[in-house]
Parts: sequence; structure tokens; C-alpha cells
Amino acid sequence: MNATFSKNIIENFVAYTDNYDTWPQQNIENLGNTGIAFSPEIIAGSRISYDIAKYISVHFISKYVGKQYIDNTGSEERKLNPYFLNDLRVNLKFKSKYISSIEPTLMVNNIFDVKYETNAWVYQYIENGRHYTLDGYFPQAGINFMVGLSLKF
Repeated sequence: MNATFSKNIIENFVAYTDNYDTWPQQNIENLGNTGIAFSPEIIAGSRISYDIAKYISVHFISKYVGKQYIDNTGSEERKLNPYFLNDLRVNLKFKSKYISSIEPTLMVNNIFDVKYETNAWVYQYIENGRHYTLDGYFPQAGINFMVGLSLKF
């Protein structure tokens, strides 16, 4: 198991926005102390492994990532929700006369088909006296599979 707990702060953060009407950036708000974008306070992971037989192992892998803001304003409207993922990996290991190790692997990622995003963007600007905020999120794959083969000579 592993975990990271952190609190990363920008002291006296000032939010600026592009102003298309006047062209320089405009100071929108002095926000004081805010969290740093893409800096979750909690990240945790674990792996439970079991050797079914001498040549077969199974691994249950979990990962938790806490809430993250997509900019330095700390706005609840611009954040990535926390997510908890689980993967399952099966490893086999064989030997042969000419190859010292043959290791096929099957991995099933996101086995519970969690809907989540790991990244996003935000852009704010002023045009014709109106304030606009655009943002976009990058959704990640649902349940997915990976097969691998490692050969050692």
C-alpha cells in the first residue's frame, strides 16, 4: 500500500483574464491562498498479489486520486472529481529450451467501468464587456484490456 497526503498552496493568488476589448490582461480577483491546479490532497494505491501456482500469479491493483482543480482559482465549478480505480492482472511464467523466460500477461483495467477524467483545461476571457469561461475535460477509457508478452533470452 502507499499513500500521499499533501496540501499545496499558492499564497495571495491573483486571477487574471484576457480582455479582448482592451487587450491587456485584467485583474479579475485577488483570491488569497488557493490550491495549486492538478494537485490532489490525497493519492493512494494498493496491490494484493496471490500466487495461484508456481507459474501463475494474480494481482488486484487499486488507485485513488482525490479532487483536483483545473486552474489555480480553487473553484468548485472547475474541478476533476475524485476517482477510485481497480485493475486485475494475471501473469504466467514459463521456461523453454531456447528461451529462459516466457511471461504472458493479461491486464483488465478499470474492471468496474468507472467514469472519470484525469485532465482538463480552462480558458477565461472578456469580450464586448462580457466574461466567458470555457473548459473541457478528457474522459478516460472504461473497462479495457491489455495483453503482453515478455521474452528473456
